[in-house]
Amino acid sequence: GSVGRVLRAGAALLAEGNLSEEEDSEVREQMNLLNSRWEHLRVASMERQSRLHEVLMDLQNNQLQQLTQWLDVTEARIKKIDSQPLGPDLEDIKHQVEEHKVGFL
Repeated sequence: GSVGRVLRAGAALLAEGNLSEEEDSEVREQMNLLNSRWEHLRVASMERQSRLHEVLMDLQNNQLQQLTQWLDVTEARIKKIDSQPLGPDLEDIKHQVEEHKVGFL
């Protein structure tokens, strides 16, 4: 907004025609310089935003891969638990429960 206001003010000064040739030239030069710097900043900002987006996507993909691996391991453990018989007595069952608790921590 501020850059636009400055450029509009410069254009208004030029349109009035009350400036000397030297002042006119200086205002035009400053406007061109400001516009050029603003454009450079805008392009650099867009490039940075693009890089940040790529990094974010990579991080999200890594997290998804880790979650998928964890789910695969957990699913395999659940299948293993389901395939094991319980018992035969209460002490064996308590021991099996403790082993399962440790495995899920």
